[in-house]
Amino acid sequence: MNPKINDTIWKTILFFIFSAAPNIGLSVGPFEIYPDPNMPDVTHFCLPHLLPLLKFTTKWLEECFKFFEGRLKAKYPYSCYKQVFVDESYYPFASYASMSILNTNYLTSSAIIDQVNKKKNAARQKSRSFWKTAQVWH
Repeated sequence: MNPKINDTIWKTILFFIFSAAPNIGLSVGPFEIYPDPNMPDVTHFCLPHLLPLLKFTTKWLEECFKFFEGRLKAKYPYSCYKQVFVDESYYPFASYASMSILNTNYLTSSAIIDQVNKKKNAARQKSRSFWKTAQVWH
């Protein structure tokens, strides 16, 4: 097959994922990429104008991981983790193998103090689903 048709270049991306089909998620968009400063295997993604909110919201993720790894006495079951914040998501948040897709409504401003605990609880609840999923498939 000729990859150049009508002066348009087509790219094919091939993924190999060793997981059950319901645990596979995909998100495509013009995302800003923010590598987590505390956890090198964690990357966050958001729409371009939301990066300040993303940085504030995700600073507690390391705390969530430590809590569940200590509580469950099990390491995070995947080699990396991606957190993608999208506008108008189908679900408020969805957990997949090594990735979560969350609604941008979960992003919190540093100016709004009351929302922080609600968002941290949502992050904990979301993180918990990874260990449950991994126990089912491993």
